Amino acid sequence: MTLGAALCVPAAPARADGLPAETRYYQIPAGSLEAAVNRLGREAGVMISFGSHIAAGRQTAGLDGRYSLLDALKQLLVGSGIEVAGDARDGFVLRPDGRSSAGGNPDSLPAVVVIADRLRDEIRLPVVVISDRRPPLAPGRALLSADDIRNTPAANGDLSELLATHPAVRQNSSAGGSLTRGSLAPEDLSFHGASPYQNLFQIDGMDGSNNINPANKNSNLQVRNIPSNSQAYFLDTRLLGEVRVFDSNIPVEYGRFNGGVVDARLKRASGQDSVDVGYRMSGSNLSEQRVSDGNQSNYDLGMSGYTPDWRKRFYSLNVDRKLDDRFGVVLGLSRRESDIRRASSVSLDKSVVAGTSTEQDRVDNLLGKLSWWIDSDTVTDLTLKYSARREQRANSLFVDSRWDNEHDAAGVAWNLDQRLNGAKFNFQLGWDRFDDSRTSNSDDLVTHYFASTRTQFTTGGLGKEQKTRDSWALKARLDLDPLLTGPVAHTLSVGVDSQWVEVDYQRFNDASSYRLTHQANGSEKITSLTRYHAGQVGVSYNSQALWLADEMRWGRVSLTPGLRFDRDSYLGNSNLSPRTRLDWDLFGSRQSVVTLGMARYYGDNVLDLALRERVSKLTESVLNSAGLPVASSGSGEISRYRDLDTPYNDERSLALTQQFAGLEGVLSYVHREGRDQINKRALRDSKNVLLGYEYVNDGESRTDSFGLSLANQRPWQALGADWQMRLALSYERFRSNNSLVDGYDDTGVDNEQIYYNGKLIDAADRPTANFNQPSRVTLDLNAGWNGIGLRWNNRFNWLSKRDDVFYVGVNKADQLDMYQEGTLPSYWTWDARLVWQPTFWRQLELTVDILNVLNRQPVLVSTSPLIKRNNDQYGNGREIWLQANYRF
Repeated sequence: MTLGAALCVPAAPARADGLPAETRYYQIPAGSLEAAVNRLGREAGVMISFGSHIAAGRQTAGLDGRYSLLDALKQLLVGSGIEVAGDARDGFVLRPDGRSSAGGNPDSLPAVVVIADRLRDEIRLPVVVISDRRPPLAPGRALLSADDIRNTPAANGDLSELLATHPAVRQNSSAGGSLTRGSLAPEDLSFHGASPYQNLFQIDGMDGSNNINPANKNSNLQVRNIPSNSQAYFLDTRLLGEVRVFDSNIPVEYGRFNGGVVDARLKRASGQDSVDVGYRMSGSNLSEQRVSDGNQSNYDLGMSGYTPDWRKRFYSLNVDRKLDDRFGVVLGLSRRESDIRRASSVSLDKSVVAGTSTEQDRVDNLLGKLSWWIDSDTVTDLTLKYSARREQRANSLFVDSRWDNEHDAAGVAWNLDQRLNGAKFNFQLGWDRFDDSRTSNSDDLVTHYFASTRTQFTTGGLGKEQKTRDSWALKARLDLDPLLTGPVAHTLSVGVDSQWVEVDYQRFNDASSYRLTHQANGSEKITSLTRYHAGQVGVSYNSQALWLADEMRWGRVSLTPGLRFDRDSYLGNSNLSPRTRLDWDLFGSRQSVVTLGMARYYGDNVLDLALRERVSKLTESVLNSAGLPVASSGSGEISRYRDLDTPYNDERSLALTQQFAGLEGVLSYVHREGRDQINKRALRDSKNVLLGYEYVNDGESRTDSFGLSLANQRPWQALGADWQMRLALSYERFRSNNSLVDGYDDTGVDNEQIYYNGKLIDAADRPTANFNQPSRVTLDLNAGWNGIGLRWNNRFNWLSKRDDVFYVGVNKADQLDMYQEGTLPSYWTWDARLVWQPTFWRQLELTVDILNVLNRQPVLVSTSPLIKRNNDQYGNGREIWLQANYRF
């Protein structure tokens, strides 16, 4: 028998049966049962050994109260289908009861007793056999375990893909399209209609959001254009232990967001030595793409932004190592790479292809955690994080013009969990560096124009530009044990959250761009010459937060008021975020719970607003379009942002959690109002010359979300398999007067009213095309034939019809903008994953993913009425992925 999580700590005084006699207060949250049992052992001061191959990925509902060790262990096992069958001098014997899913028959598994070698004479606990029961459904939050990640049919295996079907999440309209299937870029996520650039991403509780310029998705070669993403770390989900998602009633300890919270958790050492290696692959030859006539030429040539011919190969390595009884380390490495073939250059009329080239899109991950269990009350972790993406680019209309878009993120964090007398204390200290850069193969971007033939092509590049963000973070929280004041039990929590941030822009070399006209007589003329000088500019600021929450329990009612105070030196704003949650157990059985919530979420700062004016001062206009010298170009482009208020969202929510007939469900409603969202306005002089931009808080939005989630509490038995089901229905009505795609770069609308389908309406009532999906139904249906080592996981998605909105011009009579409605039909898809772990070779695991099994290719983005040719964008068709894992 393989020992799994084994924790060696000094034992508490024992009774004759080997178990500590006293009771004590335990508060262990719902989640991984393996982690919960380990934590119980640490807090009780005993060793608990169990088979981690059985425990991996299993879940518990947790516990909160005063228990003996035996009672605490039984509470963690509630709903697991495991019973204490008896006791003996060498420890307790646990065996599956008649309802257990871990074998289906109480006699199918023998009783197992494992004696801890080091503490043999002091404490004896048995192997714990754990069921497949998932954690209870909860309104506004979800826990995705390592098993959930492993069971989800996937392509690139990033966080965005993992959360794409979350009921509160909507993605860009073009997500999952066929034109860019070879790319490894993660998609943006919008929670309840909030800005996709205002989510909070974390790794083990430390911030991992990129707030330099997350809305810039332009990968083309342009000056000052460095593409970015809202996720600083492009994580490979195969390396994660679990992902915690909060979409409403978000606890007060989370700040600097007004969308959702995604907290990725790394694995902690289990006490079992193991090495897991994996290989995964697919390609355009295993995928079906549909391309419209208007996009076909650019697609075939592989123009920048199109990926016609690609091969993806993913490699992973997970190491779990026990260094001694108190030290353990987990190390995860992965490389995901996509080779994309394109035309290297073509003539102006695209009739002559001059060779092909192969470009690579590559993402590397290195995640490590060293854990030290100092004693039963103290554990500390040192976490290392590194993620890098390098995307090679070229433009087929350019000659000898190549560049790399690169993104790097690295960080180190120290975590301390300390059990005090009457409280728990957590302290975190971390440093992170994010940088986005673009490197060209030349310092001069030249557009060649031939007067005799009236043709042109472009050569060269713009050198190297980079934006870097360094941050230092300190977080601390204190959770007091419950205090009684009459009939009310109070659980107080208080914390601080401090950040010091420095962001820099650097151009590493002088560069220039100009137009070179080749005259018929052989002479040449330079016009439109601009120089970009080498230099570095930056801005630094700090943000401080203090938060307080009190969970008050009185009978069947739990009320948790919380307050968060934030102050930052970037905009000079001080913000108060009140958040309150009420849970009412209607009948005292925890089977029917009503949850009410009110909250305010303030967003994060966008740092590029402060860099733009400083960066523009490094640019010098030398010659105009006629080739004449340009007078002094002044002090650069104006960027006014200092008077901005911090964008925020107000939320009201209502939910009912119900258990019945072996099922559990959550019916929820969330209302969000976005205020002070950022738009930009052009600043022009008296001659209508553009001077720069002013940023204003005139963006607003309204979202109403309804959701229903339903799951079976224990696996169903049918056809010799254990079946797990989870159904999620969601409806979202979203209105906004700015574009979620453009975010803070949206110019908004010049007037408060617009024409929509010929009718005059308020701009805020205009439907939005992007991140707009009114209704969606997702059904996960997973089956496991444990006897033959086979799993079959299915995900069915139905998406309702939705509006597409097009700008069609200006009304001549009153100069108001006009928009026209388009409608896209509903569609549904089926993704499947087959996993086989041969019973005769348990170390091997073979996986086949078939995405979009029925090869449905709906229109995702329809053609604007202003364009005559068909430019529709279609969803990607059937796609096959092959994967093999081997565990040593």
